[in-house]
Amino acid sequence: MESFHNTSGSYNETLENDVILERIHRDLITGLIPLMVWLVMAGVIGMAGNIVTIIFHGWKSRPSSTMVFITWLAAADLLVCLLMIEQIVDLHLNVYFTNPVYCKTKYFFIYVGIYWSGMSLTLISVDRFKKVCRPISQQFSEKSSKYASMIVVLIAFILSLRIVFAFDISEVEVNTTDGSGQTAVGHDCYFTNDIDLIPFVSVCHVIDFLFLLLCLTTMLICYGHLFVHIRKHIEQMADRTGGVAIVSSASHKADSALENADRRITIMMALISVLCMICYVPYIVINLYLEFSSNSAHRDVLNIGIEFALRLPYLNSVINPIVFLCLNPKYRSFVKHQLCKCKGM
Repeated sequence: MESFHNTSGSYNETLENDVILERIHRDLITGLIPLMVWLVMAGVIGMAGNIVTIIFHGWKSRPSSTMVFITWLAAADLLVCLLMIEQIVDLHLNVYFTNPVYCKTKYFFIYVGIYWSGMSLTLISVDRFKKVCRPISQQFSEKSSKYASMIVVLIAFILSLRIVFAFDISEVEVNTTDGSGQTAVGHDCYFTNDIDLIPFVSVCHVIDFLFLLLCLTTMLICYGHLFVHIRKHIEQMADRTGGVAIVSSASHKADSALENADRRITIMMALISVLCMICYVPYIVINLYLEFSSNSAHRDVLNIGIEFALRLPYLNSVINPIVFLCLNPKYRSFVKHQLCKCKGM
């Protein structure tokens, strides 16, 4: 009889948990609809923009190391934008995420995109620094830049292999959104809460932090030197021409156009790097908060605001083609031409 009561009580508790969990699931989907709509719109815009970026910089521009690096960066961004569409499934599942293979595969490719993009931006900053500040030193050639980009992809895949072990389906206690204080236990795809793997997960966070710090430091040093060099060059040109009329020549115009192009590309890539850091820093900070705060904070993984912040890195991959569109006249002209061709069809 006692066994029957225990079984009955356990069944009732399970049933109650399922009812509450279903209500939380519906409420979360309703609250996450704006984020889902944003992901679809941004994903489509990002995919279109990065495909055009790959075509323009890969085949329609004068071959150079910078164009090669930008093409590979756009390929990384295209991968991330494709994963944005997958996030709709993720958000719809929310507390019912129970497939570990899907969980691990998804985050593996997300991290490949993150590392690929970050290292590509770092390479571009080094390339711009060498071209402008160290023109007589050994430069990236078109061939060596392709090899460097391939090595970046290989490193991104190797570094992301740890995600297969670090991520898993975890039980997560979530609150109802109606203020009743009821809770239920669901499942989410996140860093594993396996006690034996906690040190490994902590090492993963340290690797992510050091990676971000290394990329940020390298880009700050390179672009810092670049802007100082450009400012000094502008001041020197102003001193030379102060009060003196210069006879215009074809060579002078060509040199000036080349300098302006280098300056524009440098400013454009520096802006993209700054936007990248703005998007990635909240992602790293929130992951560290969720990992090292009390266990009760794990339920915040399914908080709508946190769900949005955790997807900010996707925004970076959408923004990059927009920056090219705004700051690169040739790219803008190419896009307009393609749109006119589409309208004429």
